[in-house]
Amino acid sequence: MQARLTAASTQLNDGGEEAREFPEKDDSKLKSLGNALRTGWSRQSSRTRRSKPPAGVTGLLPQIVTHGLTDPGRADRRVRINISGMKFDTRERVLLRYPQTLLGDVVRRQRFYVPEEEEYFFDRHRPSFEGIFRYYQTGKIERPRNVPQDVFAAELAYFDMGKLVINKFLKDEGYDVSENVLPEKEPQRTVWILFESHDGILAKFVGLVTVLFILLSVGTSCAETLPRFRNLTDQTFAHVGDVKVNLNIAFSNIFFQIETACIVWFCIELAMRFYASPRKRRFVKDIMNILDFVVILPYFIDLILIVANVDPTGSNIIPATIVRVLRLVRVFRIFKLSRHMRALQMLAATLRASAPQLIMLIFFMAILVVLYSSIIYFMEMDHPDHFFPSIPAAFWWAIITLTTVGYGDIYPKTPWGKAFACICVISGILVIAMPMPIITKNFEKFYKKNGNNPFKALPLNNGHEERDDNNSEHRKRTYAVRLTDIETEEHESFLKDEDESSSGFLSSV
Repeated sequence: MQARLTAASTQLNDGGEEAREFPEKDDSKLKSLGNALRTGWSRQSSRTRRSKPPAGVTGLLPQIVTHGLTDPGRADRRVRINISGMKFDTRERVLLRYPQTLLGDVVRRQRFYVPEEEEYFFDRHRPSFEGIFRYYQTGKIERPRNVPQDVFAAELAYFDMGKLVINKFLKDEGYDVSENVLPEKEPQRTVWILFESHDGILAKFVGLVTVLFILLSVGTSCAETLPRFRNLTDQTFAHVGDVKVNLNIAFSNIFFQIETACIVWFCIELAMRFYASPRKRRFVKDIMNILDFVVILPYFIDLILIVANVDPTGSNIIPATIVRVLRLVRVFRIFKLSRHMRALQMLAATLRASAPQLIMLIFFMAILVVLYSSIIYFMEMDHPDHFFPSIPAAFWWAIITLTTVGYGDIYPKTPWGKAFACICVISGILVIAMPMPIITKNFEKFYKKNGNNPFKALPLNNGHEERDDNNSEHRKRTYAVRLTDIETEEHESFLKDEDESSSGFLSSV
């Protein structure tokens, strides 16, 4: 045994450089040398308790592992991955589809290679890796049902699947993955925290003031339509030809004063948020910001009409219908509450997630409305006092019957019509009930998450590095013979420290 290892050492020292330059020609020799060295090394380790082979031997082991055993350059090479005892077989080209990941990066992956087993070993969560392995095969990330969300997200980070993949997974799970980018300048950052973050006492106070102004504005828009206050609204636009007099009359109206105070606050809020926004273009395109701008337009249009001495109710310049629509827009300020109330945000998220089911429900209801309206029309047409002069006229009855509202303003009078109405009610209940479990499940999902993403602090890049750093001593002892042609700094440092102790390795066997 000693003579064989001595001869092997001589061949390694004399022919190591040649083997490095032409590794493809010496595969058989390198394999036999590697087997001999590993056999001798395992026996020697049991006696001396050393953790690494000598420098001369280790210098050639990367060539043995790389060219003789693994051959990572072949795209069709079969790769075996061992996850805590569960083995997965695939092709090299499958992993190379995603070179930015841990398994797709040949250099980073090799540190986990076990030459004796010709496989990559990871002491990780086995059920989670089934979803990760499926992503390499199909390109779709999906959490296994029996794996908790936080465990699967941690495994995605460990295997360095990338920020886009993790965000896709979190988004599918119902979490908000949008990033809040803070402004770079300190004044803008302070304003942003006050009007956008809703964290802290001052920010909560600003949010409370905004909510009060929204409720006051909507309440005023509703109250001024009462008969007792309608005269005050008419006097606001009772133009006499003098701009100053018109303005005095308008601002003497208590409702106009309240509206002015609300608009001033809304303008300040919108201007401050635009000033503090780090992404101006994205701010302008946001649907809620567009709504904030639209709901303040009616006030300025009314103000322009007062200054221009134009009566909106009897003007040929602006139709009265358009003015009424603009005033109706003021009621839409109630949607501004969604910025400050998580319940409304969850409701909106539920409706978006349930859009396919809602569309399906509307489609089925439309089919049933046309069908049942036609049937009830022909059933009731012979009755002298029927309520269905045409099929479109029966649409109203079909809708309120299918939805089980039943106003009772129109109804069938014949026995056959009444029997069919019962069928209409039952079918309406069944159709409406079908998508309800899915919608309820979506609402429960968003309700549990409540808009909070517990994985925002999750490391998204090189999650395996933390484990390697924490177990660097263990890695020095265990993976010394699993190095490839890419030697780490720890390996080089080890060789420097162990150079003298390894010189007598072969002769002592």
